[in-house]
Amino acid sequence: MRSLKRLLLFSPILLATCSNPTASHEFGWQLVREPEEDTHFSAIHFADHEHGWAVGDSGTIIATKNGGSSWQKQSSGSNSALRTVYFVDSMTGWAGGRDATLLHTVDGGKLWQRQPIPIDSSNGIFTIHFSDNLLGWLIHNGGEILNTVDGGETWEPQLSWDMGGAGRLAMVDHATGYVFPAIDTSIWKTQNGGQLWTAIKRPQIRWPTDMFFVSEQKGWIVNDKLASSLYVDYANVFYTKDGGESWACLDTLPEKHISAIHFADDRRGWLTTQSQIYATTDGGNTWICDYDSENEDFWLGFQDLFFIDDTHGWALDYRGGICRYTRL
Repeated sequence: MRSLKRLLLFSPILLATCSNPTASHEFGWQLVREPEEDTHFSAIHFADHEHGWAVGDSGTIIATKNGGSSWQKQSSGSNSALRTVYFVDSMTGWAGGRDATLLHTVDGGKLWQRQPIPIDSSNGIFTIHFSDNLLGWLIHNGGEILNTVDGGETWEPQLSWDMGGAGRLAMVDHATGYVFPAIDTSIWKTQNGGQLWTAIKRPQIRWPTDMFFVSEQKGWIVNDKLASSLYVDYANVFYTKDGGESWACLDTLPEKHISAIHFADDRRGWLTTQSQIYATTDGGNTWICDYDSENEDFWLGFQDLFFIDDTHGWALDYRGGICRYTRL
């Protein structure tokens, strides 16, 4: 990989147009679920190549058992807007959202049951991550991260930030993780599962839309120009190779919004904007438009992105449209 000095000097602007996505390179995106008209979707997650879930408003949960070829609605037992979902295997998962809603299933979503959490009911859960069926973390928009060691039966606070608000969480493994509060001056890092969080350097952006780490040292953060116009002129991709000690702006996108970023390894990754999906094969130095929903009969507003590996991935539209990626 080129040095950060060379990246800063020679990092190119985002490549070209999306006039004919997927025609000239080895990636393939296919629309496998058409958007709905009356439901706002927020998050998607897969436990393996076949089993996946997406969540949205009014307690909406949809699930697939065939890699996204078909989707079925599940009964959540909740009317609250769901904002995040995470599964550790094809049976065990959690979904969270507004009104301090935390739902848990041990049978793949046939039955969802509510788990109590020690936060005010006016707060919503925006991020959930579990390392296994017992150890997990969540962030709510009261500006706090909570930890469980018993599968969500009990939760204890680990870190809070004075200005409140939600944030992004990236756990590399059971010990190492990063929290990027939406409204704060620091990124927080732990190397012992959250027993101690230490403030580290933050890129010069105000509002992170997503963050992803492939190892303790290497990670990416993307920002939202719509919320960061006082700080930057465009949406940017920031990269660290030293665990957040320093950050380099790898690329500047002529977009106002980057909704999600995901890497399969330290070189191959994807990100979603309002209507496009971009891919990189060099760690984020350059990005190529992989898919443009404006070439479809309808426009997609991408909300979330998830990859199991470098050959299987899914992108979620805010109306529940889902695009599936497979290597051709």
